[in-house]
Amino acid sequence: MVDLPFDAICIKGAVFLWRDYRFSDGEEKDKFVIILSKDNSLDPVLLILTTSQIENYKRIKRLHIETYTIRTGEYTWFPKETLLDFSKIIGHNKEELSSAYGVGKLKYCGALKDSHLKEIDDIVYKSEIIEEYKIERIV
Repeated sequence: MVDLPFDAICIKGAVFLWRDYRFSDGEEKDKFVIILSKDNSLDPVLLILTTSQIENYKRIKRLHIETYTIRTGEYTWFPKETLLDFSKIIGHNKEELSSAYGVGKLKYCGALKDSHLKEIDDIVYKSEIIEEYKIERIV
């Protein structure tokens, strides 16, 4: 498989595995991220962190309005049911992302289906927790 240039895959709906992603508390672990920004010429690029540890979300019913679940089997790179928590939208500098991709820390997995992106956009547009400027950058 030929590695594509980062600019060619830095598009809305692109899914990456970020090896040793560093959280704000200093913890590092592999993490799937999805690009949400519709115009990635603007910095920062908006990403959402995913999680397969969704039992806590299932117990708190009110959060389902602000989450999106990808079922097992929808994509080969998500081996388990995977949840997007819209309170976990983060921004990263495009240069940082490109550098991480260049050294192999950011691995391109593929892209979400258009139908899933539309459902995500609907949730983002109606969100009560996402800042307005982020909504405008996503939808």
